[in-house]
Amino acid sequence: MSMEDIAHWELPPRIIRAATEANLRSCHSILTLSVGDIQRKTNLSLSDSKLLTMIASKKVLGTGSLYHSALQLLRREDCRPAAIRKVISCGCPLLDRFLRGGILVPSLTEIVGESSSGKTQFCLQLCLAVQLPSDLGGLHGGAVYICTEGSFPTKRLHQMIPFFEKRLAQHHLDPIKFSDNVFIEHAMTIEELQDIMEDTLPKLLSRGNIRLVIIDSIAALFRSEFDFKEAAQRATRLHKFGRQLIRYGSEYNTGFICVNQVSDSMNSRTFDIQQGERNIVRSVVPALGLAWSNVVNIRLILSRCEYLYNSIINDTNAESNESHPDLVSQLPVIRKIKVLLAPHLRTSESYFLVDGLGIKGIENVTAFIVSQMPKLKSDRDITNMADQTNELMQQDHNNEN
Repeated sequence: MSMEDIAHWELPPRIIRAATEANLRSCHSILTLSVGDIQRKTNLSLSDSKLLTMIASKKVLGTGSLYHSALQLLRREDCRPAAIRKVISCGCPLLDRFLRGGILVPSLTEIVGESSSGKTQFCLQLCLAVQLPSDLGGLHGGAVYICTEGSFPTKRLHQMIPFFEKRLAQHHLDPIKFSDNVFIEHAMTIEELQDIMEDTLPKLLSRGNIRLVIIDSIAALFRSEFDFKEAAQRATRLHKFGRQLIRYGSEYNTGFICVNQVSDSMNSRTFDIQQGERNIVRSVVPALGLAWSNVVNIRLILSRCEYLYNSIINDTNAESNESHPDLVSQLPVIRKIKVLLAPHLRTSESYFLVDGLGIKGIENVTAFIVSQMPKLKSDRDITNMADQTNELMQQDHNNEN
């Protein structure tokens, strides 16, 4: 706020004199009071008190360069760069379209899911995508990856790099040393994690080139170091930790992603996931409870969807109605990403695959499943031939005996 003394404002002398005697000499002291409070303190008329408030407001707003209307922000017209929320591309046009550009920055995003649902794969791809230039959806910055569950998957990261190098080459852009811009830390206890947050991380963020921080995972530490009787202490610690992440994000204009696990629940307010070739439905809820849920800005949940192949298998074997998990295991695993919480997105879901080069969205999951039918039938024929051959060999063996 402007700290210019009221004596220099273009106001009638009586208003300046009354405000000065009431010790209302700055914008801050005036705008922290209501018009009624100003009227009582200065003994000015209602119209004079409103005039004093209006002039103070104009002093703060100035030409309007520091403040923007909601419409300006929506249209991104005449806005300061710092006022516009940025996004990090997911490295896939389909997923970017689903998430309206990607991951918001600054924000605290939570990625939830069971083991092997694709959480770490998603995070690794974001570590590379954030380094891309803005024309390709990146922020031209580095990433910090904090591991709490074992070692960092370096080999997998290097497998995904060629895809991004190819994108740069296609657009005739300078190459990037992707692996040099991912800073890895390990924390096996909450105390180690807090040391990173209070010492190492601020030093990295202060360099100005870190645009993404990933903690994989937040649940691993807070679930293991607190028992059921310490739920209140854990909730307090989690809330404080989450607020620290949000403060860093706002201060350094950096996005934070926390990977979380799921817990089985009998409560009706849960997220149902369907598993395996038999379409088993389980009710799960993100771990760490309500205290953590109230801190995150965006919540995405990932799950595996092998059950989607069931209809094809049943159609090709309608008479016997048997399950063929061996066939399903030979097909690409379809995974689902669902928006559970986001201020800018509706609750919706999309599907994706994980291949050797990273995560790829599926534009039409039904069409994709249908495209797998020839392979499914082929594998099915091979399986039947193998079964028939084994039966003949067994019959021959029995005849010889």
